[in-house]
Amino acid sequence: MEFWTEQLEWAQGQIAEIENKIALQQQKAQELHAKGGDAALHERLIAVMKESLTRARTHAQYIEQRIAAHKSEPERRRRLAAARAAARDSPVRGQTPPT
Repeated sequence: MEFWTEQLEWAQGQIAEIENKIALQQQKAQELHAKGGDAALHERLIAVMKESLTRARTHAQYIEQRIAAHKSEPERRRRLAAARAAARDSPVRGQTPPT
């Protein structure tokens, strides 16, 4: 599970970095608009970075799901063991229980 935790921390760092880059590009685009300049390049960069941010968030969600699955694994194993024990102890249809 340590692997997934490290991966989640890395992904969250990537998300923060991309968000900061987007904010910087938005600020530059606003400054260009205020000066009457063409901010098309900055707007395109922002669009590309937002796509990257979406992918990074999706990746982080996947990692969170893997962590949740790993944490629930012991409970799932316990339920399976209990179900197997119950199936082993119950008589098969048409058979009489052992005495």
